[in-house]
Amino acid sequence: MTDPVPATIAHPAPYVTRQAIAFGSALLSVEATQPLPVPDRAYAGVVAMTVGVEQAAGRGLLVTAIAAGQVAVGFADGSEATLPLATCLTILPFAVRAIVAQRTTAVASYASLI
Repeated sequence: MTDPVPATIAHPAPYVTRQAIAFGSALLSVEATQPLPVPDRAYAGVVAMTVGVEQAAGRGLLVTAIAAGQVAVGFADGSEATLPLATCLTILPFAVRAIVAQRTTAVASYASLI
């Protein structure tokens, strides 16, 4: 049996895996002139968050921690999670509506990425 959709898959660099992506009936090759399509977009803005205050959830959470500890986040759906934070800049792909003050011990500034 022959391949119904013959495709030449160019290999742009030795560290890029050889792959092809099917969208509907079209088969696209991944190469230097046609990179992997990404459905997401870059963050367009940032809104400062105040610990203990709810706000509209963004697409990501930007954390600048100056002292390690825990951060408790309230998600857009109402669920919560407590996460460890190191002293560093962290970008988390979470839709966070609040930083929960009662369980947050890290010294940090928080911002919602939109």
